[in-house]
Amino acid sequence: MAGHRPLSSRPCARLLAKCLLLVVALVLVSAYAARAGDPLGATLHKDGTTTFRVWAPFVDAVAVNIQGRASLALTQEVGHPDPADTVWTGTAAGTKAGDQYRYAIQFGGVMREFNDPRAQQLTGFDANARSVIIDSTFDMPPFTEPTFNAMVIYELHIGTFNKTFTGAVAKLDYLQNLGINAVEVVTKTINWQGLDA
Repeated sequence: MAGHRPLSSRPCARLLAKCLLLVVALVLVSAYAARAGDPLGATLHKDGTTTFRVWAPFVDAVAVNIQGRASLALTQEVGHPDPADTVWTGTAAGTKAGDQYRYAIQFGGVMREFNDPRAQQLTGFDANARSVIIDSTFDMPPFTEPTFNAMVIYELHIGTFNKTFTGAVAKLDYLQNLGINAVEVVTKTINWQGLDA
C-alpha cells in the first residue's frame, strides 16, 4: 500500500481533532466558571436575603434553621449528576449580618443539626456553637506592614498569653504599647525540639 497515508496526516482529520479538543476545553472551562462564582456557605445580599449552599451527598433532606425561625427546606441544586456531588441550596428573606444558623440534615429518618463547614464565624467552640451570617463587604481598616528592620514580632501562644482568642484580642493594645507591631500566633503545643507544626 504505497499510496496509503496515515490518518494523522490527513488535514481533515487533524482539523476535526483540533475542533473536538477545543469544544472539550470550552465545556470544562465553562463548567468550572459556573461553579466558581457561587460560593458554598451563607452569602448575604444587599436586599436582605441570604443564599445558603451546602455540599451534603447521600442524605434525604437538608434545611437551615435561622435564629428561632421556622426551618427553611433547601432543594438539591441542578447540574450535579453525580450523587457524591450533591449541593443543597435555598434563599431566606429578612436576614442580616449577625443572624445565627445551623443546617438540619436528615438521613435514614434521623435529623441532626450541624454548623456550616464554610461558616466564617461561629458563636463559640463548643457543641452549642452556631454559625453566624457575616457581611463579606466589610472593609478592613487600612494597614501598612512595618519595614523588615522596624518589625518587632511577638510570638503569641494563646493558652499562656490570655487563655482564649477573645482574651488575646483584649490585650493587643498592651502589646502595641510595648512597641510590638507584628504578632505570630504559635501552634498549640511546644516540645523539646521547638514548635509542633
